[in-house]
Amino acid sequence: MEAHAAGAVGKALAELAEAMVQVAILQDRPSLDHPAVRADTIRSAHAALDSLFNSARRRLHHAACQLHRSADHLYRPVAPVTSSTTEPRVPPSPPSATARRPNNR
Repeated sequence: MEAHAAGAVGKALAELAEAMVQVAILQDRPSLDHPAVRADTIRSAHAALDSLFNSARRRLHHAACQLHRSADHLYRPVAPVTSSTTEPRVPPSPPSATARRPNNR
């Protein structure tokens, strides 16, 4: 389960890296000189950012839920082992020395 969560986190990080690329596109001033190109670029970059952030958020939430379930499984209390007998067997004690009196009368 942890490996699956790690994969989801890795994909989310890849999506956040792609979001950084979209931010770099927005910061690229020379290609945004023409107003029509600029508006289209900004609109598509914002849409891509929204999509990437939402997807990364879903993946991270999913990974967190998996890790919580895994942690719950690891720390689940273990039921005590019960035997078929209710009381432990104790060997009989030898008769005490005072209980035997010689019949020397």
